[in-house]
Amino acid sequence: MQETSFTRESFYYQQAPCGLISFQPDGSIVTCNQTMLKWLKIGHDDLLNRSITSILSKGAKFYYQMIMLPLLNMQRFVNEVNLDFRNADNDTFSCLVNVVYVGNPDGTESAHASVLKIDDRKKYEVELRNQKNFANEQKKRFQSLANFIPHLIFTTSREGKVDFVNQQVLTYFNFVKDDYVFDKIVENIHPDDRRNAIAKWMGTFKSEKELELVARLRNSPGNYEWFLVRLIPYQDDAGEVKMWFGSCTNIQKQKADEWNALNKLNTRLEQAGEIILKKSNALREIAFEQSHPVRMPLTNILGLLSIIETMDMNDEIRSLFGLLNQSATQLDDVIRKIVQKTVEAP
Repeated sequence: MQETSFTRESFYYQQAPCGLISFQPDGSIVTCNQTMLKWLKIGHDDLLNRSITSILSKGAKFYYQMIMLPLLNMQRFVNEVNLDFRNADNDTFSCLVNVVYVGNPDGTESAHASVLKIDDRKKYEVELRNQKNFANEQKKRFQSLANFIPHLIFTTSREGKVDFVNQQVLTYFNFVKDDYVFDKIVENIHPDDRRNAIAKWMGTFKSEKELELVARLRNSPGNYEWFLVRLIPYQDDAGEVKMWFGSCTNIQKQKADEWNALNKLNTRLEQAGEIILKKSNALREIAFEQSHPVRMPLTNILGLLSIIETMDMNDEIRSLFGLLNQSATQLDDVIRKIVQKTVEAP
């Protein structure tokens, strides 16, 4: 194969994606590739015989002299040392440096260093560190707020593992920190509410829908109180559930108020029933007692009508007699029905 500029060793040395620089044990620079010269913004001849420390920042120069050079002299190499170089414009850039001592034909040694510019990686690391610090700060703020809220507050992982509880939870259940495992929480649910609560809890993480249930929880003295338990998912911008926020609100007072109101209503209904019963009994007595005085004259009337019916009457009088007899009979039927219903009434 015909050799070209791209296949010569000098090309690879000069245009390597990393900086390459050689210097004597006393620090004087022997040679440097074009990549390093571009970063330093300096010519090759201007760099020769200058000390390696002359192109380092103040901090890097101190680190080289106090730590890196003794280590290099002792083990003849150093790997992945972070140094800041300074260019001709007095701007600094971060690099990852590997140095090794290599013997020369004349018996002397030279140090050969590869320099990898990591400014972009540094920025990325700083950004990651800032994001981590921000996330930690947000977490601390949430925990401080959660500890301030009087409700029982907790968070879980996407799968439902409890990973944080506020101070109110620790106090209410007498838990120690990091002792809030699922089994211990379940033990504090009232036996009558436990199965339903567990089923809904498990179903929430499968369906990824909000949870709301009412259950009795046992406090540290051993007493059960009613709580409204809520669990809502926290989703990222893509709508994927990342974690869950939960709260337990004590509704014992509301439940007690409901029971008191229900007891009062039942008492009033009982009182109303007694009044209605008394009224009904009074009406029954009145109906029964008054039916006899009313029926006695009516019975006499019916008896007289049966006697008159045997007498001679013209057509007009007999027609009037029929109407009178019919009305008396109807009135007698009404009175009989009233008496019958009075007797049958409870």
